[in-house]
Amino acid sequence: MKQFTLLIVTLFCIGIACSNSTDSDNTNSTEQQQTPQNNDNNNDNGNNSEDKGDGNDTPTTLPNNSFVHITTNGKYTYIADSYNSIGDGETVEISKEYWICKFAVTNAEWRAYIDACGESAPRYWNNGEIPAGREKHPVLWVSYNAAEDYCRWLSSSNKEWLFRLPTQAEWEYAARGGNKCKGYKYSGSNDIGSVAWYDSNSSSKTHAVATKSPNELGLY
Repeated sequence: MKQFTLLIVTLFCIGIACSNSTDSDNTNSTEQQQTPQNNDNNNDNGNNSEDKGDGNDTPTTLPNNSFVHITTNGKYTYIADSYNSIGDGETVEISKEYWICKFAVTNAEWRAYIDACGESAPRYWNNGEIPAGREKHPVLWVSYNAAEDYCRWLSSSNKEWLFRLPTQAEWEYAARGGNKCKGYKYSGSNDIGSVAWYDSNSSSKTHAVATKSPNELGLY
């Protein structure tokens, strides 16, 4: 089975690959079982293959080349600090390897979804159109239900893959650098300005994705 996950922060796609069973502990997921096979008609920018080399029936072909493969040892311990409102140092299961998109979902990608499904544009767009020059900016003001609908649309558009929302642990593990984590204060650096747009450097505006440095996994 090939399974993807999708995160709404702004909106982020992450991909989880499962061999033979669904993850019943993920309350945010929409899942299905499927026999893995190669897809010669994948979307976007071509294929990015990963050979796990463990003999398992895991997927090897991604829908496009913007996903990063993340391995896991099966558990993740939340970092307990003053900024962490979710975890408090507890250990949780991450039982499946996964693939995560390098970038937040953009306005242009959301445009493709709403055009295909007849959905309404985000309210900050101009008369249903993406604000000029912001096609590659992350989409905003997306509800949980809309994010799940987007997952289902991506799944229907990529028959060999399943997209869903990630767990908190899956997202945090990736943001902290996964098995390549160097213990930075922020995702990819101790200098927040080098890896993030925030209140002190963004002029209270969004910016195009991938215009800062990535973290240890290559995520922006």
